[in-house]
Amino acid sequence: IRSFTSLSERLSPKENFNFLNSYLERIGPVIRANGGFIDKYLGDGIMALFPDRIEAALQAAKEMQQKVREYNVHRAKSGYDPISIGIAINVGHLMLGTIGESDRMDTTVISDAVNLASRMEGLSKIYGPGVIVTMAVIERLAQPADWHWRRLGRIRVRGREEAIELVQVLDGLEDEMIDQLLDCRSDWEAALAAYARGAMAEAARLFDGLAERLPGDPARAVFHARARDWLERGVPAGWDGVENWADILRGNPAPQ
Repeated sequence: IRSFTSLSERLSPKENFNFLNSYLERIGPVIRANGGFIDKYLGDGIMALFPDRIEAALQAAKEMQQKVREYNVHRAKSGYDPISIGIAINVGHLMLGTIGESDRMDTTVISDAVNLASRMEGLSKIYGPGVIVTMAVIERLAQPADWHWRRLGRIRVRGREEAIELVQVLDGLEDEMIDQLLDCRSDWEAALAAYARGAMAEAARLFDGLAERLPGDPARAVFHARARDWLERGVPAGWDGVENWADILRGNPAPQ
């Protein structure tokens, strides 16, 4: 749940519990209906596992966004502010087991894939609505063309040498927003390609040119700011188009 801290500060403890339970009553059934199960509640978040099909996780994410829009209608009628959520999906091997000691045990999952999914969810604060996934998720789909998505460039996470390509899955957004993003996808890809090869003047121009067509798109604004920042500072030697995850999350478009 986005901005949960500021939201919860305006509520009493009882109201906080009521809010979270009301939210979970809507989201939990969506996960289970799509073959997933909730591993744990994380206060303002959920970690869920989908053991069978990548498509099931994406479908659940799509329906969760739709449920939040329905929930916001109910919240508006009750005089409450709307909420928004961030979702990330990764694929990989993991171990599900128990941790603890004789008087207190719990189940959890441990793996690099889980850690990466958690970090990606944090990036959804930067890139805006939709679902953040790795390209590995798209490559595992039986019919990738059945889904709507766009690339978000490559990042490098601390402790991992291999760069990760991020993708924003659009299914679950409002139809008008999906249409806007898809109509601009070829121009978006051209701007992203210029950015990746270090042609920052061209990238800045192309991202700026998308401003009127993609109003309120956080990802466009972020890449435009990064391109301009690199243009002013100079692209470093050996630039390969890969940026550090930590720098992006801290809001540093182009670290010194």
